[in-house]
Amino acid sequence: MTVLTQVPVGSVHARLQAAEEAVAALAAVPVEDLDGAGAGELYARVHALADRVRAVGIRVLPVIEAHGWWALDGHRTAAQWVVHRTGVSVATARRDLHLGRTLHEELPATAAAVRAGDLALEQARVIATVAATSPARRAALVDPDSPCAEPFLVHHARLLPVDPLRSLVRRWAAAADPDTDERGYRDATEREFLDVSRTLGGFHLAGFLTEEHGTVLATALAAVSGPPAPGDDRPSSARRAQSLCDLARTVLDHGLARTAAAVRPHLNIQLHAQHLAPTWTTALH
Repeated sequence: MTVLTQVPVGSVHARLQAAEEAVAALAAVPVEDLDGAGAGELYARVHALADRVRAVGIRVLPVIEAHGWWALDGHRTAAQWVVHRTGVSVATARRDLHLGRTLHEELPATAAAVRAGDLALEQARVIATVAATSPARRAALVDPDSPCAEPFLVHHARLLPVDPLRSLVRRWAAAADPDTDERGYRDATEREFLDVSRTLGGFHLAGFLTEEHGTVLATALAAVSGPPAPGDDRPSSARRAQSLCDLARTVLDHGLARTAAAVRPHLNIQLHAQHLAPTWTTALH
C-alpha cells in the first residue's frame, strides 16, 4: 500500500471524503430560516472549523516543499505549484509556505495550539511573522528558563484578538532583540522615496514609505475621503487620489506649510488682447 508520512493514503482519502460530505451537509442548511442566535453560532463555529482545516493544509506544505513533489508538474517553485493547484495569489502562496515552515521548524507550541483549534490561523501568523524574525528572538522563544518563551505568547494569543496580539508580540520582539528593529527602521528609512513625474495626460506617482509614515498617510487619506457619498461609484483608488489632492490644497490654501513655502494655488488665464478690449471699453464708459 502506498503510504504518505506513515499514514495510509486510503485513510486520508476516506477522511477527506467524510469532511467533504459534512461540508456539503452544512452548505445545504437553509440559513434564511435561522434566527440571529442560530446564525451567529453557525458563523462562529464554521469559521473556527474552516481555520482548522486550512491549518491542516498549511501543515503539509513543508512536506510537499521538502520532497520536491511540486516539481513533477513542471513548476519552478513550490509557490507556483500552490498557485496552480489552489488559485491563490503568489503572495498568499509564499506567506502560507513561510508559515508552514515556521510552525514546523520553530514554533511547536503554536502549531499544536492551531492544530487543537485553540488559536486562529491569523494569530499563529502574527507570532510567526513578528516573533520568529531573528536568531536572538528564536533563541528567546525556546529558552527553557525564560517565563516569556513561546508558551507565553501562545497563552496570550488565546486571550487576545489579532490586533492587540500583534502589538504585544511587537513589544516582545523589541525587548528580545531591539537591534533588529533598529536595523530594520534604518534600512526602511534609507529606502524611503517618493517620485512625482509628469507623464502623458497627468502625473505618475511611485514610492516607498516606512510603516510609520505609510500609516500616517493612509490614516490622513481615510480621514479626508470619509465614506463615499450616495451615488459615488468611483473605486477606492480613485477616491484616494482625490483625497491626496485635497490634502495638498488644504496645506496650500490655509498656509500650513513653512512661511517661505506658503503659496496659495494660482489660476492663470491667457486671453488675446482683442478679447479683453470690449471689456476695457465698457469699463471706461
